[in-house]
Amino acid sequence: MSIKMPKYNEEKATQVAALLLKQSNCSMDLLKFMKIMYNIEREALERWSFPITYASICSMPDGQVLSETYDNTKPNNRRAFWDEYIDTDNSRKIVSLKRSCPTGELCRAEISLIKEIYNRDKDKSPNQLMNEHHKYPEYVNPSGSSIPTDYTKLLKVLGKTPEQISSFKNDMRSEAYLVGLAL
Repeated sequence: MSIKMPKYNEEKATQVAALLLKQSNCSMDLLKFMKIMYNIEREALERWSFPITYASICSMPDGQVLSETYDNTKPNNRRAFWDEYIDTDNSRKIVSLKRSCPTGELCRAEISLIKEIYNRDKDKSPNQLMNEHHKYPEYVNPSGSSIPTDYTKLLKVLGKTPEQISSFKNDMRSEAYLVGLAL
């Protein structure tokens, strides 16, 4: 059974992206950027059983992707907060930081994780990262399209127990409810 996730957190996703780009002299290859963004979210789930951005996840031909973050990089599909700080040159396949972005939505552990994953992956080429993603157990070859990745499956491949997965579902249900109340 799929997990009801809270709404994608554009502000946190933007802050993650901005901090990642800041580590990389304010610009990065689009494919590499997308792979590292996923790696950050995946590692957060593995360590804390909690996502950072609440993005929908899917398998695409180039590997795993945070769907809404990917959508933010497309022309005519941008979001206001994201677009204030992040720019994508689709013709050159480059993502760049327009200006400094606050990180107030990120806790110290998340900031530390972003820096750690960047340092781990910074010297890998986009193709190396793509090949790593193709080897992730949650990856399904979408044959040129995209296939959603269920959080239950991802948590299982990350070694979470049925009890931890049940707890995650309850936490996400509660979080979705609380976010709904705040709107």
